[in-house]
Amino acid sequence: MKLRNASLLDLPRIEQLHREAEARFSTVPPPARLWALVSQTLTALLPLSHETMLYVAEDQGKVIGFVQASGRPLTLSLPAKATTLQILNLCVAHDTDERDLAPRLIQHLCEQAGKSGVSRLFVRVPLDDPLLPVLRMEAFRQYATESVLYAESPEPRSTAVPMGLRAARGRDARLLYNLYRKVTPMGVAQLEAPTFKDWRALRSDPG
Repeated sequence: MKLRNASLLDLPRIEQLHREAEARFSTVPPPARLWALVSQTLTALLPLSHETMLYVAEDQGKVIGFVQASGRPLTLSLPAKATTLQILNLCVAHDTDERDLAPRLIQHLCEQAGKSGVSRLFVRVPLDDPLLPVLRMEAFRQYATESVLYAESPEPRSTAVPMGLRAARGRDARLLYNLYRKVTPMGVAQLEAPTFKDWRALRSDPG
């Protein structure tokens, strides 16, 4: 078995693995499903841009798993030279031992990310995900807990503009960073944005 960069020729097989995992998830969540909370569509997975790292595991000429990380997940904006990546997908074929292949894919991703200048990798997984022991063995550690809530029929309470609301100004950036440091747990802030410069880099896009 070998681990290598994904190519355009691998995309049909990657799509097949992705769909098989979706089908299995309808009954029992597979251990190697990491995109449940970020809900990446396949069209977001396919582009092989410089901000996306996509590797496949190949055995006897057949792709049996893949791992994907990106510098531009849904709510995070990074500079062109990304130093932080989020693992969005880790998928292993149903007839392959996930306990053996998943760690190898993660190790390969970490090695290649380090060579590219990436200093941090993070992932969102459920607290009871069977893959958590594998991630911990690869030196990942939990630094925050999220609660994701959904409303079946969301309705706006009012269309009026809230009192005091105004457009952000340039001089608000420092005040917003101070607010971020006050309300964010220290361990989280030290990983995400320990300095004002890091915080600005994470939010470089206007708006």
